[in-house]
Amino acid sequence: MTRYGNVWRKWKHLYTLSSLSNREATVRTPYGDTVWFEIGKGTQQGCILSPAAFNMYAEKVMRNAGLEDSSIGVRIGGRNINNLRYADDTTLLAESGKDLEDLVLLVKKESEKFGLYLNVKKPKIMSTAATTNISIKIDNEEIEVVDDFIFLGSKINRDGKRGGDKEEEEEEEEEEEEEEEEKKKKKKKKGERTTCKIF
Repeated sequence: MTRYGNVWRKWKHLYTLSSLSNREATVRTPYGDTVWFEIGKGTQQGCILSPAAFNMYAEKVMRNAGLEDSSIGVRIGGRNINNLRYADDTTLLAESGKDLEDLVLLVKKESEKFGLYLNVKKPKIMSTAATTNISIKIDNEEIEVVDDFIFLGSKINRDGKRGGDKEEEEEEEEEEEEEEEEKKKKKKKKGERTTCKIF
């Protein structure tokens, strides 16, 4: 390496640090711009450091929570998986409601050490089991149990199927209804009885 090989790297560090100090901003409103004020914490809107800094914190939270070494999770391909993450989307996986609650509380506790607080209204629980009587509370508020949720822009259903947009879903429902009607007609022709199971 040349005599000046580290200059570029050191300059990048100085530039990064300087972009986080002595910063001011104004807010544009329909009535005009506000007075300039000092930014005490965080990055500016649209700053490329923001996602990188968040990812570093999120990774540190998960490592400190001990999720990598935890036996809680689901076995997929011989590996224990208990979390799926992309940017600020995090999904925790567990075999039981109790295990899921343990994971949630671990992540919550470690997040708060870094000043990251869980928005209790945002998380959802989805169970792929026949019973959905899971009850997890965070700060005395119960997390909502749902039949489907959006992960990375795709709808995931309880039966593991990925849902599409509304038109696609409506078409699928119509096709399923038509198939059911055909089955009913065939059964009536054969003289079979229709049975109904109650779970």
